[in-house]
This record gives sequence, structure tokens and C-alpha cells, in this order.
Amino acid sequence: MKKIVLMLLPLLMGGSAYAQCVIKAELKDVTGDTAFVQIVKPDFSGIEKTDTLKIKKGKFTIQNNDSKMRLAMCKVNTNEGEKRLSVYLVPGENATVTGTTEKNIWNGSQFYKDYQALEDVTNPIQEKMNDLGQSYHSQVEKGANADSLQKIMDPIYNNLQKQLKQKMMDFITEHPNSGAGVTVLMGLEEAEKALGTMSSVVADGRYSYFIDFVKASIERKKIHEEALKKVADGKMALTDKIIEYAARLVAGNALVL
Repeated sequence: MKKIVLMLLPLLMGGSAYAQCVIKAELKDVTGDTAFVQIVKPDFSGIEKTDTLKIKKGKFTIQNNDSKMRLAMCKVNTNEGEKRLSVYLVPGENATVTGTTEKNIWNGSQFYKDYQALEDVTNPIQEKMNDLGQSYHSQVEKGANADSLQKIMDPIYNNLQKQLKQKMMDFITEHPNSGAGVTVLMGLEEAEKALGTMSSVVADGRYSYFIDFVKASIERKKIHEEALKKVADGKMALTDKIIEYAARLVAGNALVL
């Protein structure tokens, strides 16, 4: 019996080690002594649970033993008030995050190295978009005409948004085997095309919550588009009938005349 237990022990330990995720954070702008880590539900409909962690001089550790990747929102206090840090908890992957809640660097195992590479190409564009939004609100508060300003800024913002989505798609295309690409699938217009290039990631069960959500969104979009098409076809058919009826009336009147 003891031999069987000893033989199974490495397997049990190995399975546990694979499932665990450890994130060590050291954020310079954190002032409080408590972090609230909210684990988002698998279907992304709300918060599943909230864990409370102790912070010491900006340092705290997040641990998770789920067998699938989870999204967590980490709430901390800073000199500028409460801030939130999005954290992806990936089974079998470990990381460190340093810097501040808004500008941080991720390092560690492969997922987090890839995630930082993705952040490196998308953050500069997101910062420009944020700056543009802040500039808009600032100028409106100072008396600028909102409609006129919007006509100027909307094309700039839309162009930046297009660049951002292209960067996300480029990353997925260039890193088809990286789970980090899953973090930008939601809201990506070419999500179905992106999934087609990520076969190994899709096959990896760790990312199934995110991938299943995206697949369901794609299916809902198809159903919605099909419904709109049927409505449009129905309107066209009705229009054709009205035109035909009107033509008959004209023809009938002509005969009477």
C-alpha cells in the first residue's frame, strides 16, 4: 500500500503544480495594506468571489488553483484613489508584475512573456486613445463646441482603433501557439479568423472559458445578421409587391381613361 502511495505522489504533486498559478506583484503606487482580488465568473457575467490579500510596501502575492485560465480584477488604493489591475491567472504559469497599476511590466513563464510582448505593441495606441478622450473632455469643459470637436476627433479615434485591432490580429497571426492571444479575442471583429489560426491554443483546455465565450459571441452575431437579412429580404419582397400593385393601379386607370 505504501509503495502505491509513493508511486502516485509524484503524479499528484505534478498535477497540483500544473494547476497552480502564482503572481507576485510589486507596485510602486500602491499605498494601502489590503488588495481585493475579484475572480470573474467563467461566463463573464459578474464576480464569482472576492479574495482579500495583505500588502506590504506595495508587495502582494496572488495564487489560484483553478484548472482553467481565469480573469481577476485586483483593486488597490493609491495616492490617486482606488485603481484596478486586470490579472490573467493561467494554470501552471507564474509571473511577476512590477511598476505601477497603470504602467507595469510582466515577466515570468512563457504566457506572461508573450502577454508583455502583446502589451508592448498595443499600449502605445491605447495611450493615444486615452489622451484623445481626455483632451476632448478637457476642451469641452473649457467651452469648446462638442459637436465640432467630435467631427475632428472621431476620425482620429477611429483610425487609432483600427490600428489597435490590426496590432492585436498581427500578434495572433505571428504567435499562433501563444495563449496570450486569447486575452484580446473578445471584441475582435476577426475573432473567427483569429481562432482558425490558434488551433493548438483552442485544443489546450486551460483557455476554454475565454474561447467558449468568444465562440458563443460569434454564433450570436451570425444569428443576428441572419435575422437582419431575413428582415431586409422581407422588406424588399414587400416593396416589390407594393410596386407591382401600384403599376397595376396605373395600368387600370389608363384603361379607364
